[in-house]
Amino acid sequence: MLGTGGLGATVIAGVAVGGVIGGFANESDGGSYINGYVGGAIAGGIQAGLGYEKCFGPLGTIVGGAANGVGACITDQLDNLDPYKTQEQIKQDALQKAGKGIIYSMPGGLMQWMTGYANHDTVAKELMEYTKGMGEGLNQIYSIIDNLLISKPTGGESLCDK
Repeated sequence: MLGTGGLGATVIAGVAVGGVIGGFANESDGGSYINGYVGGAIAGGIQAGLGYEKCFGPLGTIVGGAANGVGACITDQLDNLDPYKTQEQIKQDALQKAGKGIIYSMPGGLMQWMTGYANHDTVAKELMEYTKGMGEGLNQIYSIIDNLLISKPTGGESLCDK
């Protein structure tokens, strides 16, 4: 949870961060910033919403990583209004980014689970309340990192393809 905004604030943060990352990544890959922003914002909002602690929590964070495929497909379809990719390339990119999104979201989901969902004794539960907010913050930071790893900010390859 971010502040007292709950789900709304979490989704807004996901939309904003996902949009900026998607925009820069798409632009560095030869596409339109605004098209990348739209796809990234949708992906970021979906993942943030699914990962919210009162929705699906850690599992939502991991499964929500597949939203990167949705965002990539939307971005490519928008970019393809001035065609530069075939529908088959768009499909393959979306599937690849969805898979990477799930894999790269696992550490964030694990951190989220460890700071609020694991079954601990009473003392540990009390201590976990203090770190729950920190865990949500770390999850948001890791979500930024996994989006950067999936996108292509280096102009042609994702950071993990090197």
